[in-house]
Amino acid sequence: TGTQRSGIEADLLYVDNPRVQKWIKHFTTGSGRLTMEKWLHRKTAVDSLISTHLDVAGLPAELIYHALIESGFNTSAKSRVGAVGPWQFMPATGKHFGLRVDWWVDERQDFEMSTIAAITYLTQLYNHFDDWALALAAYNAGEHRIDRAIKSAGHDDFWNLRLPWETQNHIPKFIAVARISENQNAYGFNVSTAPTFQYEVIQVTDAT
Repeated sequence: TGTQRSGIEADLLYVDNPRVQKWIKHFTTGSGRLTMEKWLHRKTAVDSLISTHLDVAGLPAELIYHALIESGFNTSAKSRVGAVGPWQFMPATGKHFGLRVDWWVDERQDFEMSTIAAITYLTQLYNHFDDWALALAAYNAGEHRIDRAIKSAGHDDFWNLRLPWETQNHIPKFIAVARISENQNAYGFNVSTAPTFQYEVIQVTDAT
């Protein structure tokens, strides 16, 4: 139509292929529907916090769905390889982006601090790849692995790169979840609203 689309729309959200449709079916009529309902309910609690930080950083609001598929917005989420928190940071990556990770404190589980760290990381990845599919794939698999896959293939089309199974599914899953969330009624979801995520900051001056 000649309408200019944002970068994430052009790179991702208008892509439609069997891999995307598989995940849409999984989350709407398959075994993942109840999980999708739970995720959408949780999203209402943290939407404002994450969206505000994304807006300040000048990043697409749709990146909230990256945290959704990484952890379901669960601060206690832990992967089989040791990634923790709503944005699923590995220990070394979390420390690199300013999060404290030790015996006493794991700031990967702090919703706001991990969101700020993830935004910094996603900004760097997008500046490197200039493509949201590749940036999100790199967040999942590591930028060096994506660089090697691009070099080996001789092109940078995510959909035709040789990547780990989890990373291959990460992008179509992201598109499916974003599409469903932005059109919940069309997919038959009527999600209740959760209380907005709130907290207070308290100065601790002694062992607590």
